[in-house]
Amino acid sequence: MQIKSGVEQAICIMVMLATQHNGDAVTSDTISDRLDVSPSFLKKIMRMLVVKKLITSTSGKNGGFQLAKDIDEIRLLDVFEAIEGTPPFLKTTSLVHQIFSDQHTASIGEQLVIQAFGNAEERYREALGQYSLGTLLRKTFNVGQLEQFDWNAYRRV
Repeated sequence: MQIKSGVEQAICIMVMLATQHNGDAVTSDTISDRLDVSPSFLKKIMRMLVVKKLITSTSGKNGGFQLAKDIDEIRLLDVFEAIEGTPPFLKTTSLVHQIFSDQHTASIGEQLVIQAFGNAEERYREALGQYSLGTLLRKTFNVGQLEQFDWNAYRRV
């Protein structure tokens, strides 16, 4: 399984918003510039985060994006599902039924494979659900209180 690059970008967006000075809004241009990614693709990612209510969007002169929740309420699973969605990892086409004439046995085998992938997916999602953005950031910086930045004042040189 390969995770879309949008998940990494979404996590970086969330990190920038979590460390923004006073929780002020950060413009999409600022985020795009800092991450050095396509503004149009970034806006699609940000829209997915807005739809999942992880960030909010405000228009106007002081507009931009802000976290919609406390950093300790945002889980990696939330970010993952905002970008990747929630459909099951494995989608079968019942191809195994083309191999065996005994359709009952083929169905049993297919269900066992679906169950194995389902169990693995459940553990995967459970593991992502254990990590909050707040915990990850505090561990990354080895601090109790996060440093804040004014991302809107930054420009890539």
